[in-house]
Amino acid sequence: MSMLGTFADMDQDDKIKALERRLKRLERKQNGGNNMSKMISSLVGYDCTVEIDYDEIKCRILEADEEWIKLLVYGKKGDRTVIHRIENIDSIELD
Repeated sequence: MSMLGTFADMDQDDKIKALERRLKRLERKQNGGNNMSKMISSLVGYDCTVEIDYDEIKCRILEADEEWIKLLVYGKKGDRTVIHRIENIDSIELD
């Protein structure tokens, strides 16, 4: 019986997170959009260092919208493309 309760709690947590994201999106739309995403959109094509969750990433900004940023991350084993939520970005420094 406790296993079913655990799965129900996990499902409920996922639903709460989804509702929180939807609420944030609606608030941004009502307030005229996300200023950070507008600034990041102007940096498309630039090489930079992005700090995400205390991790510094050397990369090039490929695309950005109101919620997401697409990065080409430079690495020793080769470059890779990643997508992150803009809200997780702590800072951006142009190289």
